[in-house]
Amino acid sequence: MNARERMLRALEHKNGQLPDRVPTFVEGMMADFKRKCDDQYGEDLDDDMIFDLGANWAFTRFFKFDSQWLHSTPVNMKPLQGIEPSNIDLGEANLRLNRWGHIATKTSGRSTGEAWGYSTGYLNTKEEWQKWIDAGYFEFDVSEDWIRMWERDYPKFVEKDLILVPVDTIFEKVREAFDFGKFAYFLRKERAFMEEITRKIFKMGMAYVKGVCDAGFEIITIADDTAYKNRVMYSPKIFEELVAPRYKELNDYIHKRGLLSFYHSDGFTEPYFPGLIGAGFNGIQSLEPAAGMELKHLKETYGDKVTLIGNLDCSRLLPFGTTEEVAAATRQCLDDAMQGGGYICGPTTGIIDSCKPENIKTMVETVHKYGRYE
Repeated sequence: MNARERMLRALEHKNGQLPDRVPTFVEGMMADFKRKCDDQYGEDLDDDMIFDLGANWAFTRFFKFDSQWLHSTPVNMKPLQGIEPSNIDLGEANLRLNRWGHIATKTSGRSTGEAWGYSTGYLNTKEEWQKWIDAGYFEFDVSEDWIRMWERDYPKFVEKDLILVPVDTIFEKVREAFDFGKFAYFLRKERAFMEEITRKIFKMGMAYVKGVCDAGFEIITIADDTAYKNRVMYSPKIFEELVAPRYKELNDYIHKRGLLSFYHSDGFTEPYFPGLIGAGFNGIQSLEPAAGMELKHLKETYGDKVTLIGNLDCSRLLPFGTTEEVAAATRQCLDDAMQGGGYICGPTTGIIDSCKPENIKTMVETVHKYGRYE
């Protein structure tokens, strides 16, 4: 069975129709991690993959992952008219504002050097929101060139036994435009306004979905972070009333076109599982154990309804654990979730710079050895 058949079979999760083994999925790999891999395993790289498809995918195939995210979208947001976020004075030199109204903070001292990370939102009044909406906050177009390019190139990856899964955020874009306290306030006190901007951002989400379908992909991810470690960001009841019905519209279209979908969020997402399952997602990822996501419990509770994806810890195990610890944790994931199908193994996040290449190799090899159904 090839990677395509394996991933589709696991996500379809039909009773009695198992893949040959548990598939593996990875979000991606950071640059310093790939440099370490090059030092450690560079002589063993698949030169054909590098030549045909680009060096970005070389280590994904070296480690023999079945699937990886494609961080690319056919949707292009139009520039704001009359507002230049980079010219807005935020009072500190280490802060930066983007066209979504997200404020990022500059950090340094990391092995990868200077970086910018989301810190809070700028659009905290209806008046400011309206100014940005009037400037074209929700205006976009769809790239036919992107669709034609991936219509041509996706089959090349399938032929090389690597399934690319396009990923984009939708509701997270507007959630992060608020300071979190203001986001909670608007959910309680400005529900009609929140419903309106949710409708607008999901119009963009539908364009993303349609473009991915038109390009010929077979699996799609929607990634909207909704949780912290051990707690959710906002009420599951509000999620089920406000956001989940929009996801269902997308999934109804996705399934009508013959694709499968899975949802991504870090953190303690279990309280959202009923809404996500009701919205029609075929899978849920990342199942972060450090956030309280217990795979055995999730399998027993939801394993007949949705495919579970992930659960190998990126905060301690893969960066600092021994290969023996990684092999044991991987086998535990398999013991907890592979029975009856509906499990895809992988790290809970992208593979960060501090991860050890030998640990990633051990994880995948353990799945290949012990994750077989045949």
